[in-house]
Amino acid sequence: MPETGNAKVYTFKNGEGEPDFTVLSSIDKDVEFRVQRAALAAGSEVFQDMFSVCDVPDVSDVPDGDWENVENVEGAKEKKQPDAGSTMTMAEDANVLRNLFRVLHDPPISLPSATVMAKWVKLPHYMQGTGPAPPLDAANAIPFPLLKKLFLLNDKYIFKPTMVATLHTHLAVHAFDEPLEVYAMSTILGIDDVAAFASTQLHSPPLESYSLDQISILPSITSLHLLYQLHAVRRQRLCEVLAEEPLFPRGYGECPTKGHTEKAEEAWRKQKRILLSMGRIQAGADLSIEMMPVAVEVSGCVTCHKAYQAAIGMLQYKSAKIPQSISNLPEYKILKQTSAAVKRLVI
Repeated sequence: MPETGNAKVYTFKNGEGEPDFTVLSSIDKDVEFRVQRAALAAGSEVFQDMFSVCDVPDVSDVPDGDWENVENVEGAKEKKQPDAGSTMTMAEDANVLRNLFRVLHDPPISLPSATVMAKWVKLPHYMQGTGPAPPLDAANAIPFPLLKKLFLLNDKYIFKPTMVATLHTHLAVHAFDEPLEVYAMSTILGIDDVAAFASTQLHSPPLESYSLDQISILPSITSLHLLYQLHAVRRQRLCEVLAEEPLFPRGYGECPTKGHTEKAEEAWRKQKRILLSMGRIQAGADLSIEMMPVAVEVSGCVTCHKAYQAAIGMLQYKSAKIPQSISNLPEYKILKQTSAAVKRLVI
């Protein structure tokens, strides 16, 4: 960042050519930005429209005074200096402009979308080991505080669809570490797939454990209600799955050793009674972990332990079928259909 006189100069290039446009800040008057018009136009609808309207042909490009097919003839004739029209003042502070020009000249790479990541990560967490592990974490994404600023800039400067889609993928990655914040932000912005993915990361802890300050970042009663509905559905279905799952379905896998089958079944039933009667099953419960005390009881018998592992496998399989996301809720689908119908009526 060299200095010209008393001005701090920031130079941005996208790897092709040199800066051909200067932007000044009306707020921080001691800063100037040297940028590439092509990079700004390629990433922003606003800059693209601005340059297409303001551009005039260069006199040197008009063959022998042939002005017949040249638009903006007067502008072209008045363009005496090669740098005419190459400076603009914007009503933004230097930090905002630096973020804006950085993202337009060096666009972030696209990460896997929320829809793709939803196929990798299933809750409870034991499902995560059954498929390809996510090859990324929040460290691969644009920092969350900066990402929020970029979405504000998008609202003002209208980034191109490809850029916006890429920002959506970066937002989705933060759902692993900051699910409530991502759920709130994506709901506000209307990014349904990211909001749905973030809800899969909000099974635990119970919603009542959040403080008022934490939960108040949600933008509406509807967004909170959907989370409560998801938790309620998951708790109910997990309890049903656990209550209905036998250790030896229809006698299959029973141990021939006298007394072993009865002992194993009693341990299985006892642990289920404890979990169901004490309200231990929450929306993010992992039934395979909750039933682990039974493993100790059957560890001395290969046949009984094999039956235990098979029963745990069935619990895992059935748990994965339980709604993971708000998008799986009947209420969510009705809400979206209603919103679409209202939108059509308004249009």
